[in-house]
Amino acid sequence: LITVGSGVKPRHELKPIKTFDRLAMAGALLAVFAIHGYGMLWASAQLM
Repeated sequence: LITVGSGVKPRHELKPIKTFDRLAMAGALLAVFAIHGYGMLWASAQLM
């Protein structure tokens, strides 16, 4: 998305993302939200 409007192009053609890789990235994103959400809840409980 960063290079869409500019003249910068990748040196080599990018490979398409496979289904397993897409699922792995989705799982990692869910894990990040879960861990940070739990951390926010824990921190807010410590303030009270």
